[in-house]
Amino acid sequence: VNSEPGSARARQIFGYVGWLSYPIYCLHVPIYHLLTIAAGRQLNELTVSALAIAASFITAHAATKYVEEPSRSRLQAALR
Repeated sequence: VNSEPGSARARQIFGYVGWLSYPIYCLHVPIYHLLTIAAGRQLNELTVSALAIAASFITAHAATKYVEEPSRSRLQAALR
């Protein structure tokens, strides 16, 4: 079954999350472990998890926009 979000705003949000899905998949575990190590026993697990989610989205956005897309463009241009 194929379904479309009802509003333009929902399509925009789902499109953005889809754009970030693979980088988040690649980065969330290392980010969580780094934050767990950095926090030590000073923060509880829920706080570390919330920080990891935020850091994963921010890092995934930067990685996609400034690394993945420019690299893909250069590779496509070289292969033409």
